[in-house]
Amino acid sequence: MSDYRENSPGSLPEWPDWADPSVAPGELDQLEPVTTLLLDQRPIPAAGLRSRIRATIFTAPPPRRRERVRATILAYSCTSCGLFAIAAAGLAGIGPFAA
Repeated sequence: MSDYRENSPGSLPEWPDWADPSVAPGELDQLEPVTTLLLDQRPIPAAGLRSRIRATIFTAPPPRRRERVRATILAYSCTSCGLFAIAAAGLAGIGPFAA
């Protein structure tokens, strides 16, 4: 039997690590074979792939934040000025959104 059913009298059942506490015990019986199959047959990446990923993550140069912040501020400023110009033209009655 499963470890979540083996409990001493008066104590709460032990839930397996993979089980959500909101799952009913009857559903655990149905999920246990699938979970065991998935955990046993889970593919593990090769050591070479893991080391390349690790090297890429830890040796990548930090992003250039200052240049990106300046470009983002400039883009937002130009966009907002353009939208204000369209709104002003619409209020004046000459734009595409003239009232």
